[in-house]
Amino acid sequence: MRNTSLVHTHSGEVMGGCPGKLNLTSSPEICSSEPLSIDEEILVLVETLKSTLWEDMDFIISRYHEVLESLDHLLVVDVPAILKSEKSQSEFEGDLTAATKKQARLQIDVNALESSLEYNTTKAYNLYQEITVAERKLLAMKSELEDIHSTIRTDLGVLCKKRDRLNTFAKQQVELLSNKEDKTKEAELTVTRKLNLQRTWNNIKAFSQLI
Repeated sequence: MRNTSLVHTHSGEVMGGCPGKLNLTSSPEICSSEPLSIDEEILVLVETLKSTLWEDMDFIISRYHEVLESLDHLLVVDVPAILKSEKSQSEFEGDLTAATKKQARLQIDVNALESSLEYNTTKAYNLYQEITVAERKLLAMKSELEDIHSTIRTDLGVLCKKRDRLNTFAKQQVELLSNKEDKTKEAELTVTRKLNLQRTWNNIKAFSQLI
């Protein structure tokens, strides 16, 4: 450390040792009662300055070694830690940027899927409504079809009966047509008989009037 034992006042006294004397840390004589000559005082001052300079050099060298040790610690421990931290920070920022980009892309996909889902949901609802209406119409049409089938079955039953009767009448007509000639002859004979009967009756009436 610095030697601060020499302090000169405005009156030329040297403070820090004996009053009016130089404080010589390297001299065997301390607080001597005999006054020093100018040359001796200069010599003592020079020696004191040398001692102070050496102490300053020791202090500087000590501080230099401390700085070197601190620098060694910095190079061995702090610098790698700083580099590792910066690398980690860079990797973190890179990962964060990549994650942000992925999130943005995923958000775009999610928005597209949500829009598609909304569109398809609306379309499915509309189709469901149309299917519901169509099913109701189909049920009504099926009911109407059953009624038509029932009517057809009824008409078929009636038609079968009518056809049976028609066949019966057709057979009768055939029989009648086959007997038509006989019936015609019989009718002509009947007419002839009626005429003969009328003629005979007229003759009888005329004869009765003559009697």
